[in-house]
Amino acid sequence: VTLDGSPGRAEDLPTLLVEGGQRITLKGLRVTGGRRGLFATDVKDLSLNDVRFEANLRQGVLMINTQATWSNVVVTKTQPDRDRTRGEGINLDNSQVTITGGAITDNAERGVILQGLAQTTLTLDNVTISNNVADGVALFDAVHATIVNSRITGTRRDVQGNHGIGVIASGTSRLTLEGSQITRNELSGIWIDERAEATLRNNTVSDHASNTFGIAIVANAKAHLEGNTVARNNAGGIGVADSAEATIANNASTNNVQPGTQCCAGISVYGQSKTTIRGNTASGNNVGVFVAQQAQSTITGNTLNGNRNGLEVGNGGFQSETVNAVVTGNTMRNNTSCGAYADNDTRISITGSGNTISGNTQANLCGNANKFPRGFGGGR
Repeated sequence: VTLDGSPGRAEDLPTLLVEGGQRITLKGLRVTGGRRGLFATDVKDLSLNDVRFEANLRQGVLMINTQATWSNVVVTKTQPDRDRTRGEGINLDNSQVTITGGAITDNAERGVILQGLAQTTLTLDNVTISNNVADGVALFDAVHATIVNSRITGTRRDVQGNHGIGVIASGTSRLTLEGSQITRNELSGIWIDERAEATLRNNTVSDHASNTFGIAIVANAKAHLEGNTVARNNAGGIGVADSAEATIANNASTNNVQPGTQCCAGISVYGQSKTTIRGNTASGNNVGVFVAQQAQSTITGNTLNGNRNGLEVGNGGFQSETVNAVVTGNTMRNNTSCGAYADNDTRISITGSGNTISGNTQANLCGNANKFPRGFGGGR
């Protein structure tokens, strides 16, 4: 059954309006042409099964104060409104929604936008989110989202040249992202900022060609990253900056480089960030782990082999650095330049011991080797 809402556009009417009520099911529909395909407000237990929302204006689906379960729903080709704004696939405001299967694709603005208070929740399971504009999934305010076994790819910048991010979490939102593929978005795969918190486990984040990280944790955000594969991101694999805090454990960050330059690192931490970096593998990058500015970092049990430099603490491009790095039990072998490099800034502090540093082409320890303490490894 096809429901064509185009006759109601002039009156700004949605194709489907569900207001109030409970235990409502929509099944086997194609909804097209309206100003919003579905507008649901104050609904309890709304089920959408095998419904396709296509070529609507403003939002494919808008839900406010609604509880809903979706299965195999497609939201595609949503266009801007008559004033040339919006064009979101799905907009959820103070709602609780679970989406299983289906696709959110080719929408003129964000694929999914989630906003409102802490009771706003979204679960995405085995959903394809592709070729949307600005953000694939965007979390604002105090919302919570769980994304598992999904694919988020091909997000493009908007007409002002902004964003192009697979998943962004901001405000005080909470994100759990597991077992998903975040690939080939125009700017970045995952962006955590403001005071958002994120847990990222067992994802693949790869092939982002723009001038930022595959995974970026910035501002005052907090994140736990574990078991992720981060590869072939043009400006670096994982970046932690500003006053963000992160635990980065048992990830693989490989081949994150800009061809023809000395950029970039598998894991970069700078600003006033605080990080624990343990058990990771970083190879094929310009630098395995890079720590600079006022960052504080504990770096333990990582394998930093086959980069240009395995580890860099401080950088000549930054002045008056006060890095504090505790570096213990890491392996830095067969890097094409240095195993570990230390900059000259007088207030850089490097402590730690028991690192295995050998077989590096230029030297095992480079820069100001006196920065490395006795027992550090590599000849100290």
